[in-house]
Amino acid sequence: MTVMVVAGEESGDLLGAGLLHELKKLRPDVDFIGVGGAEMKKAGLKEIFSVDELSVMGFIEIVPHLPRLFKRAAELTAAAEKHNITALITIDAPDFNLRLAKRLKKKLSVPCIHYVSPSVWAWRKGRAKAMSRFLDHVLALFPFEPPYYEKVGLGCTFVGHPVATRLAKYVPGGQKIENKIALLPGSRVGEVSRLLEDMLHTYDFLKASHSELTAVIPIANDNVRGLIEPKIQGRDIELIADEQKFEALRTCRAALCASGTANLELAMLGLPMVVIYKLAPVTHIIAKLLIHVPYISPVNWVLGEKAMPEFVQEEAEPEQMAYALQPLFSDTKQYKAQVSALAKVREGLLQEEKPAKVAAEAVIQYL
Repeated sequence: MTVMVVAGEESGDLLGAGLLHELKKLRPDVDFIGVGGAEMKKAGLKEIFSVDELSVMGFIEIVPHLPRLFKRAAELTAAAEKHNITALITIDAPDFNLRLAKRLKKKLSVPCIHYVSPSVWAWRKGRAKAMSRFLDHVLALFPFEPPYYEKVGLGCTFVGHPVATRLAKYVPGGQKIENKIALLPGSRVGEVSRLLEDMLHTYDFLKASHSELTAVIPIANDNVRGLIEPKIQGRDIELIADEQKFEALRTCRAALCASGTANLELAMLGLPMVVIYKLAPVTHIIAKLLIHVPYISPVNWVLGEKAMPEFVQEEAEPEQMAYALQPLFSDTKQYKAQVSALAKVREGLLQEEKPAKVAAEAVIQYL
């Protein structure tokens, strides 16, 4: 039995690896082919090409890569036919993966499962109905997502968020808190380039009234390190490697963080935050036309309210962000409200079973 598994970006590699491990326990006879990274290959994936080939972000930024993406989709279709696959599991990257699922459902009539729900509640509201025509099941990371699919007749399982499982051991409280802020500008060079200067200027504003304040910046890779190191010269800022990240973050008083999965990591640690979000100007114009959401942080999505202050695009003024962070450096009502809200997020994301196991149990019915 052969199952095709396609992760569309690096973040899907860990999700895919966990799922493959759990499926192997339930069906030792299954073979996996497709697209992934180092972790999925360790879990037994026979790679057709690397996940790096599909990892492209943005509306305008993707245009030059379209010929390559069309070619890769054709390669996967040919491989699926050659190996007579039993099922298709796609992970994230919905613009590429849902088109692939639609094509293989039509050609091979195989069960198609998509892991990580696209934001059907945020934009292209009819997408859930369209997905129901070629998908058999969706595996969702957030507890509020299944009803969007169930009402159009598409099965959906909330499996839990992998961040919650990974960071469950870091129970908030008890650790020593220092007069320190975490700056998290992201893991991609483009994102860091857009956010770093504003974050550093925000730190400078805070430092003016908190002379003892220090900062830490987690470093995802050498490319990001090379971009950040020259910019922090003369500032009391420490760069921390990934393996040190969570222990260092736990000792911080607050964080200024790019919108994304890092917000959920901070929630699991119980670290109050202010969230910043900036896109390339043209991409932002298009996004404003297409996407209609009340919040941009996944923490606020889970809570259903803007409990974490958000600064989007031109709103991301360092002085204003410093003003929003200021109350988090003492036991103010703002600080206590954030701590309470983050505890609710942590509780909502944690599952009794680990997400990979829940996901595998949902998938196995289609094999």
